[in-house]
Order: sequence, then structure tokens, then C-alpha cells
Amino acid sequence: MNKKIIYISLLLLLVFTFENCTNDFEEINADPNSIINPTPDLLLPTIIRSSQLDYFYKNFENGNCAADQVAYQYMSVFNWDASTADKFCWGTFYDYLRNVQKMIEISTKTGQNNYLAVALIYKSWMFQVLTDNFGDLPYSEALKGESDGINQPGYDTQEAIYTGILSDLTTANDLIGTTGEVIKGDILFGNNITKWKKFANSLKIRCLMRISGRNNPSTALQTIINDPIKYPVFTSKDDQAAFTFLADAPNQSPIYPNYGKVTGFYISKTMADFMNVTGDKRIKLFAQPTPNSVLAGVPIYAGVPNGLGDASSTYNGGTNNQSPVGLLWYGIQNSTLASPNAHQSLIMTYSELQFALAEAAEKGYISGGTTVAKTYYEKGIQASYEYWQSRIPSNFVLPKKADITWDAAYLAVPAVAYAGTTAEKLAKIATQKWIDLFSLGFEAWAEWRRTNSPTLVAGPNTFNDGKIPVRMVYPSSEQAYNKTNYDAAVARIGGDNLNVKVWWDVN
Repeated sequence: MNKKIIYISLLLLLVFTFENCTNDFEEINADPNSIINPTPDLLLPTIIRSSQLDYFYKNFENGNCAADQVAYQYMSVFNWDASTADKFCWGTFYDYLRNVQKMIEISTKTGQNNYLAVALIYKSWMFQVLTDNFGDLPYSEALKGESDGINQPGYDTQEAIYTGILSDLTTANDLIGTTGEVIKGDILFGNNITKWKKFANSLKIRCLMRISGRNNPSTALQTIINDPIKYPVFTSKDDQAAFTFLADAPNQSPIYPNYGKVTGFYISKTMADFMNVTGDKRIKLFAQPTPNSVLAGVPIYAGVPNGLGDASSTYNGGTNNQSPVGLLWYGIQNSTLASPNAHQSLIMTYSELQFALAEAAEKGYISGGTTVAKTYYEKGIQASYEYWQSRIPSNFVLPKKADITWDAAYLAVPAVAYAGTTAEKLAKIATQKWIDLFSLGFEAWAEWRRTNSPTLVAGPNTFNDGKIPVRMVYPSSEQAYNKTNYDAAVARIGGDNLNVKVWWDVN
């Protein structure tokens, strides 16, 4: 069965608290009307579950290809258009945001500030993903069809959207703990409100660094760093925002039971080449050795370039000489070694935070200079190793947990060692973050656009004039149902195509 049909069927079963997803514009503002007398504790698990299953799948299939972490012949040629905009979360995220908005309205009315804070944090993350993928979009007037009768919302600039996101994260941090309710239904952090506070401030650091090419983040960053009691952040992988799938529905991975054979997904040549040269053990988890090398008894890892299209099947002598993605992301129909919950839907990791702080220190946004930057950088690499090793099931043979054991000698490899000019050190931070963000492809794509590191090159058979896209185009439903506002936004950003940079992309 075609994997896309399977995926759509899965979504229809899972989002039982929503109207059926459509591509019509009204999905941005329509009333969910699916939970009778909804309360925050009923809305929250549905919001998290539905959005994470959707986000995980789209990161895996689309984000990883956009960031050249994975090669997949159908996405890596960049034949993206308005009909495929939902592959980048437009329709589904606006759908889920309707229930987030409902949660905000109810918790505001009932004075449940902890729930209100959780909703503001989750809303901030969802809009951060959307605006990074598309740029300007409906924000301040979105989700107000029921409350204010706004069925054709205007598009906010990305600058205004980020201003709103940062404001909401500040508000959320201040709200947490001001009322006494114990949150329930939290299937992300296990009803731990302190972890939500850490997520809010860690996400704020991500956002501040994302727009740092436009707005100097020094004051805001230093405020967080100087007061860890008021502004706690992730302090280990145990704090990070990662949704753990369960073995059974409805919290089941969209890959494990339904993805069938994970065919056509290979580690990219860009990533495989760098990891092979530096002796990076994480490649043993991200990819499988080529079938021919396994038969020969000398496992090797060989990537596939993006943008080959149909020619990818014959690259390097064919698929027996190519490395598929690792077993961690396989379905039960694909391998008896598949695990229902070894892979997670990652939102933001502790290691990502360390790399963000390393960059901030190296650029002088926070105190400490290159010495502190080196500490954050090396902690980020070690944390990445330790996280990925922790996800390896005990029954795995390739790799075993012992194969990914952290070794500080990796930090002395010339292409990894924190040395060189400022530009060289910043490039190393960006490259290690790109590796760490494997399976969090939308974030890796955004960071590549922001930093231009590592060097990525479009393949020979790509569409889009041989260029890697720097944004996704708006869905066709916007032209049909919100044309006036769509036209105004397109005129403002300079055209609705894959090569128009979003506001924060100044490189």
C-alpha cells in the first residue's frame, strides 16, 4: 500500500477530536466543536498527540531531505509546490492550533494559569515551526473565526510573529506557579510544570538565536543566563522536549505499525562523508551499513546525494552499495528489530541548547567568550552522543549500545576540535548542531539557512533552478479563500516561491 495513503488513514483515526482535515482556508479559523464541554486537561493530550504524530512524520519525510540529512528521491529533487504545502505543517498545525486557542480561552476564563502557560508555550512552538517554514503568515488574526468573526485573517510579518512568540514565552514563564492547579493530561512532560518552564526558556533561547541576524539578543539572553532560578532551562537530556511513543494506539508512532517497508530513505552523502572522515560513531545509529559490505563482513556506510531523482536507485552501483536510514526509524513490517518507542518525536533537545549557547558565547552575546563557548560546544557533542545511545534497544545488533559509547578523543579530531578563527569555530558549532538535529529536519533546515553551515549543494536533477529551497510556498487554498491578504503578503515578501528568503535569513 502506498505509504502516503497509509499515513492519511492513520491521521484520520488519530485526530478524533477534530473535524476532518481539509485544505480549505476555513480550517485556520473553524471551531473544533469536537469535545463537548472541553476542559484543559481533556484538550491537552489531544493537542500533543495529534501534533507530534504529524510533526514527526513530516520531519522524517520532508524536513530531513530539506536539510540534506537524508536522501529520498521524491522529496530531495525539491519539486515542491502549493499542493504540497501541508507537508510543511500548514493545514494540520492550524487545525491543531484551534484547540490550543480553545485551551487558552478556557484557562483564561477559569484562572488556571498553569494550563494557560502550557498553551502559550505550545502555541509559540507551533508558530515558530510555521513561520520558519513559510515566513509571513496569519498570526494575530488567526484562530479568531469563532470569537471575533475573522474568517480571512491578515498576514503578520515574520518579525511581528517572533515578537509575539517571545512575548508569549515571557508571559508563560511568569505565569507558571501563580495558581495552584496540578496539570493533567500532559503526555509530553508527565504533568511536570517545572519542565514546561524549562522548555519555555530553552525555546526562547532558540528563538532569540534564530533572529539574531536581525535583532541583537544579548540583553535577553544574559537575563536568562544570569537568573537560572527565575528562568530555568534544560540541564540534561531528561529535561528536553521529546514525545515518547507507546506500543499501542493512540500514542503509537506513525512509522512503527503502518509505514510498511521504509524504502528509498538513505543517509545523505553529505552527512555520511563528514561522519566517516571524523570517525563519528553516531553514523552507526543514523544509518545501516550497505548490504554488500555486510555480506563481505566489513560494514561500511555510504550515503546518497540529494537531487538524483530516479537515478538514485543506480547510484554507486545500486542500492546494495547505499546505506538506508537506521533501524531506529523502521516499522515492524520492515524488521523484527523495529521498536515501537525507541525513536521519539523531538521538539527541542538539551544538546541543541548547548550549541545555541556556544554560538552565543562565541559571538559575545553572553559573557565568557571563546572559553565558555568551547565548554558549551563540547557539552553539546557529548550530550548528543549520550542521548542517541540511550535510544538504542537492547536487542539491536547494528548498532549495539557499546558502539555509540562517548569517547572524548572525538573532540581532538581536526574537523571537530574547537580551534581556528571565529568563523571556523562558528562553522563547527553549526555543523555539529546539524548532525545532532538528525530526525529534527525542519530545525536543521532552518539552521542551515541561518548559518550557511555546513556547505550543502543541490543535486544534478533538482527542480527549483538547481537551488536548495529557502522557504516553502503557501498552500493553494490561501489563493482561493484568502486572496486579498495572500496577495498583500506575497507583494511584501517579494514573491511566493522557494527562493524568497524569510525575514531572519540574512546570510
